[in-house]
Amino acid sequence: MSADAVYSKSMRQATAALCKNAGFDSVDQDTLGLLVEMITSYTVELAHSSKQLAEGAGRTAPNPGDVILALIEMGGNVSQLPDYLKHSAAGSIVIPAPKPQTATSTVDALRIGKAKPHAAHIPDFLPPFPDPHTYIKTDVSGDPDSSYQKVRELAAAQRRNVDNALKNLMLSTSKSVPLFREYEESVRQAAKAEIARERGQQKTIDPTDPALIETENAKVRRKVPAYCQLLDPTTESRPYLSALISEDFEEEHSPDQEQFAIDNVYLRSPKIPAQPMEFD
Repeated sequence: MSADAVYSKSMRQATAALCKNAGFDSVDQDTLGLLVEMITSYTVELAHSSKQLAEGAGRTAPNPGDVILALIEMGGNVSQLPDYLKHSAAGSIVIPAPKPQTATSTVDALRIGKAKPHAAHIPDFLPPFPDPHTYIKTDVSGDPDSSYQKVRELAAAQRRNVDNALKNLMLSTSKSVPLFREYEESVRQAAKAEIARERGQQKTIDPTDPALIETENAKVRRKVPAYCQLLDPTTESRPYLSALISEDFEEEHSPDQEQFAIDNVYLRSPKIPAQPMEFD
């Protein structure tokens, strides 16, 4: 509970006690809240006035005389205070003091390295420096190895990675023929069993689910290397045109829709004129 909440609770208890001493048996919540706001505002104004009177007299802390002068300036009748204290001391309700609040332990953030202390010209109230690795640079010791052998090794590794990536792409987008069919079938069955165990909570598993098929193929390609597959050759009548048009383009369409299907006139199918052209 915050300090403001503790003070607000104490003020509500004190205001309810004042209402009880005044002869009231009950009070509405909204009315009690309004009275608390009024008493809080009056108390804060009295404290400010007392502090100003003390500072004007050259003191740092107010004394009872400053409080009495502040009450007189705010229009209070100080002569009625002794009678009120005698009357309220007889049957007043004691308000228990707020319980001491235990400080909440804050978890320190994970820090890497030792923070740099502030310099002499930096005030202590400013936040500390962040982790050293965020603003301190580390010089690279030694020049990179640019020998002929190292460059050839890096070039060969990059070429090998590109070849493997291209093979995996073609295997995932095209049909292939396995060289070791029995081994691949056993790996595929093991992948299906593993997927079934992972999705055991589901009641029904659709074998035609694209996500399920993709997961199964990924598990198979992880066990079966790319050199164990042969791409299924397919005949292509117009390879130059297939490389230019998109995959979503359908070759089978009506002649009326052809001019709207391809905007580029150089990619449209050639048309044979109905009548032969005559040249002069």
